[in-house]
Amino acid sequence: MVAMSIVHGGPGPRCFSENFYHYLVGKVKTIEAPIADVPDLDLRNVLLEIKNATTLEELLELNDKHASMLQTAGCYRCLRTLEDKEQVVNDYIQWYFTYRNHVSFQRFKDGLATLNLFNALEQHPSLFQPYMVYSAEDLKAETLEALFRPQMSPTGSSNRQEEERVLGYWLDYLIARKHLGCPCRTF
Repeated sequence: MVAMSIVHGGPGPRCFSENFYHYLVGKVKTIEAPIADVPDLDLRNVLLEIKNATTLEELLELNDKHASMLQTAGCYRCLRTLEDKEQVVNDYIQWYFTYRNHVSFQRFKDGLATLNLFNALEQHPSLFQPYMVYSAEDLKAETLEALFRPQMSPTGSSNRQEEERVLGYWLDYLIARKHLGCPCRTF
């Protein structure tokens, strides 16, 4: 669906992080992400505990306490120095974002190959980035106005009179937003 939409001039998903997009198109081999990007609060807290360990003994205790989680990701290891904590955290993040989702990423790439879009993404990643990567922007009155085209009832009907009244309020709202230069955040 994403490939069909973009190729036919429609919108892209615009929901991916820049890191994921660069990984998807092959510009990077792994997804670099901070601990804060881990959506699971419990996992995030465990990773923060490990990262914030101040002694080797504390790190070893945390390594044993969370052994099953680390073993699942292939990150459980013999820790010899306090600096090993960085490698454990980095390895877990790589597993969490990249390796455990590899099959899903491949299926997504296969879907993007529809109409040869994936090749175009690989060849021109910066051109397609606005279609794929999330960017926050204020919703302007002009954009909102362009999204909606009213389908009115026949002229003279009681529904038409009510629709024209509501449409007038809607246009007043948009005009006020344009005049004030305000983004449309509340309705």
